[in-house]
Amino acid sequence: MKRSWFRSKSIFLVSLLSTFAIANESLPKGYIQELNARYDSPSGLASASKVQIEDFGDYTNPKMEVENYNGLLVFLFEDKQFELDISMLGITDAEQIDVADLNFTNNDVEIDLSVEGADAFDPTFRTNVRDAKFNCLRESQYEDIKDDLLSACLSNSDITLNQAYFKSETSEFYSVLNNEEILGDAFDLEDLVIRINEGELKAQFKSSLSKGVKIKIEAETSYDIQNKRVVVNLKKAKASFFNIKGTIFKELESMQVEGLEVDRPYIYFSFEE
Repeated sequence: MKRSWFRSKSIFLVSLLSTFAIANESLPKGYIQELNARYDSPSGLASASKVQIEDFGDYTNPKMEVENYNGLLVFLFEDKQFELDISMLGITDAEQIDVADLNFTNNDVEIDLSVEGADAFDPTFRTNVRDAKFNCLRESQYEDIKDDLLSACLSNSDITLNQAYFKSETSEFYSVLNNEEILGDAFDLEDLVIRINEGELKAQFKSSLSKGVKIKIEAETSYDIQNKRVVVNLKKAKASFFNIKGTIFKELESMQVEGLEVDRPYIYFSFEE
């Protein structure tokens, strides 16, 4: 059994970096209201109360086909299509995907995504997400989609998640409080809140990996456009009254994740062109 990529106390920071790393190459301009979709490999069906997407059109109550490409959902209607990346929810390649009440907006002011429920199933893994919300405010716009999304979300954003459950038969997950204690092939997250205001990040969450103990993180975040990398200056990290900042750095330094670099107090995550 392989040692999980979500290892011990680094779970939050790696999850945060990967969330922003999934700056997809297709971020549609417009909005979607009350989207529901069910995908059973190799295709599925979707509906929405309203879809107004640039180069796709303005439709009320469209019935669409949906295909999945590693978390990039492609919606087809008549002879047109648009794409929406939900891999930030931990959903990538799966035999079955269910999405309930997804709302999306991308305009000159903000990028906003909310979903009441998202589930993915495969013979070796399961992902369940409940009440997730992502909101990023723009100060400026960039032609490159990755630059545009990361510049906004690492400067001013709000991310909340009520509940999530992840299970992988090919992974093992370690305790946040004792990195030698294996807790099994599944874990959950509860009450995740990430708020970034002018690059100042404050976050907290609870997990079965922390045995219900609240984890709190404070950091500075930014996106280095010239070098195509996320920059995190880790200020504080606590599990209840315990300081876990040093342990997080030690854990990250031992990880072999492409693009990840640690130079205390900084954490970098670079992207290929």
